[in-house]
Amino acid sequence: RVGRRLRVPVTMWRRQLGAGFEVARASRGSRGTGLENSRREWRALVSCRWSAVGTSTSRQGTSFRNVVSWTTPTDRDFDVIVIGGGHAGTEAASAAARLGASVALVTPSPLKTIGEMSCNPSIGGLAKGALVKEIDALDGLMGIAGDAAGIQFRVLNSTKGPAVRGPRAQMDRTLYKKTIQSLLSDARGLVVVDAAVRDLTLTSESEGYGRGKVSGVTLDNGTTLKAPTVVVCTGTFLRGVIRVGTRLPRVAGRVPTSLTEKPDRTATNAAHSLSKRLYDSGFTMGRMKTGTPPRLCGTSIDWSDERLTKQPGDASPTPFAFANGSKPGKDNRFKPIAPQIPCYATRTTTETELIVASAPRSPHEIAAVEFDEIFGSDAGGGEGGDGGTDGGKADGSEDKGGDGDTNGGYDKNRTSSVPSAPSPRYCPSLETKVRRFPGRSHLVWLEPEGIDTDVVYPNGLSCSLEPETQEAMLRTIPGLENVKVLKPGYGVEYDFVDPRELRVTLETKKINGLFFAGQINGTTGYEEAAAQGLVAGAAAAGVAIHGDEGRRFLDAADSASKNSDASKTSELEGESTFASSLRALLRRDNSYIGVLVDDLTRRGASEPYRMFSSRVERRLSVRPENADVRLSAIGVSLGLVSFERAAVAKTRVQLVDHALIGLDLLKRTPHEWRVVGLLKSTPVARHGRHLSAVDMLAVSNVCPFDVVTAATRIVSARKENEEAHEIPSPHDASFQRAAEILRHVIEQDGSALESASTDCFYRPYLDRQARDVAEMNSEESAFLPRNVDYTKIGGLRNEDVETLTKHKPETIGELGRLQGVTPAARLVLLQYAKRVGQRSGGEEL
Repeated sequence: RVGRRLRVPVTMWRRQLGAGFEVARASRGSRGTGLENSRREWRALVSCRWSAVGTSTSRQGTSFRNVVSWTTPTDRDFDVIVIGGGHAGTEAASAAARLGASVALVTPSPLKTIGEMSCNPSIGGLAKGALVKEIDALDGLMGIAGDAAGIQFRVLNSTKGPAVRGPRAQMDRTLYKKTIQSLLSDARGLVVVDAAVRDLTLTSESEGYGRGKVSGVTLDNGTTLKAPTVVVCTGTFLRGVIRVGTRLPRVAGRVPTSLTEKPDRTATNAAHSLSKRLYDSGFTMGRMKTGTPPRLCGTSIDWSDERLTKQPGDASPTPFAFANGSKPGKDNRFKPIAPQIPCYATRTTTETELIVASAPRSPHEIAAVEFDEIFGSDAGGGEGGDGGTDGGKADGSEDKGGDGDTNGGYDKNRTSSVPSAPSPRYCPSLETKVRRFPGRSHLVWLEPEGIDTDVVYPNGLSCSLEPETQEAMLRTIPGLENVKVLKPGYGVEYDFVDPRELRVTLETKKINGLFFAGQINGTTGYEEAAAQGLVAGAAAAGVAIHGDEGRRFLDAADSASKNSDASKTSELEGESTFASSLRALLRRDNSYIGVLVDDLTRRGASEPYRMFSSRVERRLSVRPENADVRLSAIGVSLGLVSFERAAVAKTRVQLVDHALIGLDLLKRTPHEWRVVGLLKSTPVARHGRHLSAVDMLAVSNVCPFDVVTAATRIVSARKENEEAHEIPSPHDASFQRAAEILRHVIEQDGSALESASTDCFYRPYLDRQARDVAEMNSEESAFLPRNVDYTKIGGLRNEDVETLTKHKPETIGELGRLQGVTPAARLVLLQYAKRVGQRSGGEEL
């Protein structure tokens, strides 16, 4: 009620009531009857229901403040339960906790597994870096952890336009893991449960959005955790199988380290039962593949070989977190915490190709595993539930990504085997590259996995050949003639759910309250998983806190058309505000995250989905460097962004606006810019009219900091002329004021001037794009009735009716992105939506 009086989102106040971070160990035999306590009572009773057993420290040195064990034999009550402690799971748990929900993050041996980088030791890249920046703009974890653990920072595509550049950083695995665990330890209302989930607790539901609903989970020891929402982030652990050469397949979601061996085994056994539950619930599922290269001993590599090319990081590193880059000045605003080390590039040779081409094809490259042979006739065999980390990665050539396949079709009926799929489209394995592109030399990046380790990741050599063949192949590559292989490359096959089974919030259409995030949805990559986790965690908390209002997408027009008192009450309580803010976040024209979830839920994933800038239609305005300008205000309205982070974002937005005003007011003739201001990059203008800084930034590669320096010189020259008794013009005062504004912006945050200059660069295109977006949004936001009978609407083909009945689009925009729906059908339904909207007087359909 206090939040209501002050017109602050309720979730922002709920966050202050959290119970703090705990690690709970579920003891066998602790199953019992549930308590009928409210969520606030749950928080008050935390200290009574748990007894502290001291502080626990992992081998990496991460210390959790409160380690507790359960002593009361009772079921637990949470708002959100997150299954899995990988990149998707940690972001989901953190997002839900920031919204004020009581959250249980379930994963075995969390001190050993949370934040594990299962494959490539890097974050970001082309398009992926934009996802990380957007996660940070919404107060997520990945950007902060990436900055803390980065041992080399580079911006990919730095010579191209700002819209397609990709910040990327090489990680120290141990530092990244430690930082993620430290950030989670500060999350209020978050409990980490050291256990695995064996099954979902489901109940039937005759009315509502789905055919059933989730009410909790069952752990591997029989303990039941209750919650109205569950987020599944199982990564590659759903019936995961590892294959190396012709060796027998190994049941696992990844090759474990010495730390994760036992918890990975627990997660693997449990995940098979969970997969069986999903199959039995009627989800359309299939198999996907991914792969990883061998790991090499750095001391056995000849780093002095002249054929190796050294690649240092950028002289002025670009961070992921806006707080780390929003500093005064032009260069070196961000100083990395960890020592910076270089990577090296080498290439495959003709001998490499001969060995790979002559080797028998790995079974991983030929066909998917025989399910019944490995798992038994019950496709689920195993006891226990998932807790594996999300983020089994695929090898990438530039900034990682999925190796893998695709199984192409979906396996709804769980047949005994799945046929081979087409070769992977993006980041293929070495075997595939040799087969597809014979006679070529392929780039290999030698990437250190950390500061205090000799392990090297050969990016570009993903394979699943026999270990002996891998070693022989590696020794044909310059610099690797005497290399020692620490771990052979391998392929991973795992279950995934057709993401068209999900709403755009990543909630399943079949089961209310059940959310999927990460590789379970057919994606590949840490960044794609983390972005989905943030969306699913926020949406799950919204449903748990606001009920059905948390999942409805009400826009401003709908709310305004309702009874004014009811509309005000709803808005003040944060219900329709939450839904409309979530809708704004997930619009295709507003974020990479929106494009990601829209592509998945509307088009599915016939192969491991990887984000690219080319998928983003509005990438000129949806750029990595302006993610906080676009999204932080939305995060505040959702309750995702803290007060402190919101204040920083608001200040940066204001500085960007001030910079745009100042650049517009800086007007002088080309002669003055070039001669007096010494701005050599001034474009040639024959008309003799004044040129503004905006004009110059839009037509030439002018540095905005050089423009401000030139303006300062011009102001100084004008002052000298005034002393010589020249009469100043009104333009001089305006020019001087603009220069002062821009100097103030640089003194506060140099990145704000850079962001403003990029807006100037794209301004002619952005104006036209804004008009196109407004026109499209006016149609795309038209709602369709939830229970419409498409067979009774004239003008639709049978194929249209079948597709629409299956996917049940909620808006015209969603309808237009369904595969198989014709433009003619879209026009018919747009007219239908307008007629129904007029008859209902604007009420929600």
